Amino acid sequence: MLRLALIACVAAAVLPVSLSAAATLPVYGGCTSKVAVRPHSIVFTCADANFYAAGLHWSRWDGKQAVATGTAHANDCAPYCAAGHFHTYRIDVTLSAPVVCAHLDEFTKVSWRFPSAKPAHLPRRDSESFSCTFRKVRP
Repeated sequence: MLRLALIACVAAAVLPVSLSAAATLPVYGGCTSKVAVRPHSIVFTCADANFYAAGLHWSRWDGKQAVATGTAHANDCAPYCAAGHFHTYRIDVTLSAPVVCAHLDEFTKVSWRFPSAKPAHLPRRDSESFSCTFRKVRP
């Protein structure tokens, strides 16, 4: 019984510190209405989701930048996007440009690169910027 009480006291002392530290980390929303810390996937082409990354493994997530590796899924859109096929590629993803939004710090830029050759059928740009998912309150 004493052991259980000791565990409860330690958990009560540590938990508020862990939650407050997590609360200071920026979130990422991109083109979705849901924000998250360390999302499992990110859609780069918001209108049609023909290019996205999944299986993201985050090696860094702090107040300035977040870095992950994962698998890109890109539609070749041949002969047109609805009839195209998705191909997978290894991808590196970086989130940056945190902005103070309504009640959260939020990353507003996502950039990507391919460790191997870039797929020819993807757009030339290698980044996308978003406004806050929630209303911005100060720069």
